[in-house]
Amino acid sequence: MESNSISQPSPPLPTPWRSKSFSISRSVLTAFGAVLAGILPAFLYLSVGAWLGFIPRPHHQQIPAFQLLLAQIATYVPLAGYLLLVLPRLSGRSFRQLGIRRPKLRDLRAGVVGALIMWLVVTISSAILVVITNDHEPEAALQVLHELRPPFQTSVFTLVALVLAPLVEELLFRVFLFNAFARYFPIMLSALLSGLLFGIVHITSYGQLVTIGIPLALGGMTLALVYARTGCYWANVLTHGLFNSVTIVAYFVFHVDA
Repeated sequence: MESNSISQPSPPLPTPWRSKSFSISRSVLTAFGAVLAGILPAFLYLSVGAWLGFIPRPHHQQIPAFQLLLAQIATYVPLAGYLLLVLPRLSGRSFRQLGIRRPKLRDLRAGVVGALIMWLVVTISSAILVVITNDHEPEAALQVLHELRPPFQTSVFTLVALVLAPLVEELLFRVFLFNAFARYFPIMLSALLSGLLFGIVHITSYGQLVTIGIPLALGGMTLALVYARTGCYWANVLTHGLFNSVTIVAYFVFHVDA
């Protein structure tokens, strides 16, 4: 194995942090702001849509899948803008120092290997937990995809899953939250904490807490370790996008929807 593979930091997570980087109070306020930046636009979109009549009110009937997808876009776009605005000031580091830089070949290789590891970790842990609990509810994204019909709608879903979601979620969970935890905790514990949050936000019901939440938390840990090893945001985007692409290919090519 080459010395610049994923098994060796290249470069390692930038340390030490400046004394005021990711202070607890400012990090908590930033996290609260991220919640507002993500939820409020989607809430406004759904509320205005219901008021204008092109989105049914939730208590009358289920919101159409494509409208939920557009609401997700309304969450991701302002959240990305907010994070790009506040992260350099919160961390006291440039975008390049935070890993938002041109990736090197070894970073891209690490991203590909990370995707394979993430797929194995999530798939194996999910299968084990389904056998143990005898209960498996499909992930929310798969439920939305199953309800989309026109090619335009499925194309928008694919674009969100392969591009927008990895771009924004890696900013939130790795560049922000993982770094914030790593300012105070060891790398493995920081990966665990950020991974748990990653798994939690992807569940939509209590029943998904074990069979979906735990495997995706382990997947989130894998993503955190890719970031810690490479120090490259784009390596994580590649890992995340390739992982999501497996679901897309399985659905459209092999008609697997659960």
